[in-house]
This record gives sequence, C-alpha cells and structure tokens, in this order.
Amino acid sequence: MSSKSEDRGEVLATYRIREVVGLFHDFDRLERAVEELEAVGFDRSQINMLASKEAAEKRLGRPITDVRELEDAPDLPTDAPPLDDDEGLLKAGIVSTLTAIGTIASIGVVVASGGGLAAAIAAAVAGGGVSGGLSALLARWLDARRAKEIEEQLAAGGLLLFVAVRDPEQERKAREILEKLAAADVHVHEVTKNWTDEDIPFAKAQPDPFLAP
Repeated sequence: MSSKSEDRGEVLATYRIREVVGLFHDFDRLERAVEELEAVGFDRSQINMLASKEAAEKRLGRPITDVRELEDAPDLPTDAPPLDDDEGLLKAGIVSTLTAIGTIASIGVVVASGGGLAAAIAAAVAGGGVSGGLSALLARWLDARRAKEIEEQLAAGGLLLFVAVRDPEQERKAREILEKLAAADVHVHEVTKNWTDEDIPFAKAQPDPFLAP
C-alpha cells in the first residue's frame, strides 16, 4: 500500500542509508574532498550536499537559522555538488533535453513547474537562439542560482557534505578525507529516506502548455 511523504506525493520506496557527514566552511575544500573521494573509489552518486537552504526549510516546514541542525535530519533534499568538471555536461544535457522535447513543449514544462527560467527560454526562442543563445542563458542562470545557494548555506553555518558508505573500509576512507580537509563535525549516521514520485524528473510536468488544466 502506498503512502504519502509530507507534500512530496506517493512514497515509492523507503530505505536506510549510512553516511559520513562533514561541515565545510570553504567550497574549495569541499570540492577537493569530492575529488579525493573519487580518487579512492567513491562513485559520484555516493556524494551529496544539501540541495539548498530553501529546499530544506520547505521539506521540514520551518525556518533554518543554522545548517548544523540539519546534520542528522532524516530525508533531507540533497543534490550532487556543483563541481567545475561537470558543469558543461549538465548545461549541455539540459539544452539537449529541451531541444529533443520540442521548443514550445519545453517552455510548457518550465511554465508548468513554476520555473523562473520560462521567460528567458521564451525570449531565446523568440530571438532564434534555440541553441547558442539558450545555452548561454541557461549557463548564466545555473551559475547564479548555485552561487546563491552556496552563499546562503555558508552564511547559515557552512556546507554539509554527505558521503554514502557501503562498508567499513569506505567509512574509514571518507572520515579520513573529510577530517584532513578540515571539515567540522565529522561523524557517521544512519537515516531513513523516502523515494517518491516527486523525485522522478518531470513526473508531473505538463509538456504541452495547451493541454494544461
């Protein structure tokens, strides 16, 4: 029988995960930590940080004054760290996805989801910039959004990094790397997470604006 997870829709799966947690006060050190984790065998999918302070507040239903209170909170909204080496791939992927779906349909997806990028995409399409112009707009928007999210988290106490570990050896390596790079509050926890239909990309998006109710 399915259940509900707050306002996130139907729960498709519930699982326990063991993570090494660390709080960074410098994004460069966090980036170096991710690089070293990957160098010793961690997959990028095992490494996450808080998606944004705003997303955490929405999920928990209360304001967050210090991100340290989120270190062991269950089912936090997380995302992969925005590292330089995958920025180009991310932006290219978004552009190619929008182009593949269809220009008008893509605008409908963003409008339906309430995205602030809708006007920028519409302007790019109107000006004929479906590829280069759209890519540049997306790049600037992503960079500004991520920079703002990181600044907000730093102002509220720091950047939380969560490293999912599969065995005691990975746990040891993760702790050593985070401690070496001056992460604070390094510790291990186990939390329960829910996978819901809201976590599926475009699960509830309406691709055709003319079909929206």
